[in-house]
Amino acid sequence: MKKNPFINPREWKEYIRDLRQAYNKMVEEEGQMYKLIIIDDEKKILDGIAELFPWKNIGFEVVGKYTRAREALKYLENNRVDVVMTDVCMPDIDGLELTKELKQYQELRIVIFSSYSDYKYMWEALKLEVADYLLKPISYGKLLECFEKIKEFLD
Repeated sequence: MKKNPFINPREWKEYIRDLRQAYNKMVEEEGQMYKLIIIDDEKKILDGIAELFPWKNIGFEVVGKYTRAREALKYLENNRVDVVMTDVCMPDIDGLELTKELKQYQELRIVIFSSYSDYKYMWEALKLEVADYLLKPISYGKLLECFEKIKEFLD
């Protein structure tokens, strides 16, 4: 099993318990998988979030990973997704500008993550009514909590 960089050793017991609960809940509900795209210009972080977090166990499927926001926008022109998870600072379009452009998709939930704890970014994200604003490094517990709330909203 790959070591998940988002989990410190103290969280392993909780991690395994939460996985079991999420899996059992998913099996019970036999619910649909919600579609998620992730955008971050740092490929290592992008791959870690997309591949190491147990998305399917909590009812989400990563249908796209992008290092450029414009690539994600092109994908969204022809494909429906339920959630966009994006970094704030990127070279082509920052996450806040991207969020403004995504407002045309009414049912889309947006999660912004950043290594910046600057209240300017957080305040702007709140004004744009994003589902959540997560700080890097993203802990397993915070990510799980965020997406459980989103799943509850989407259900």
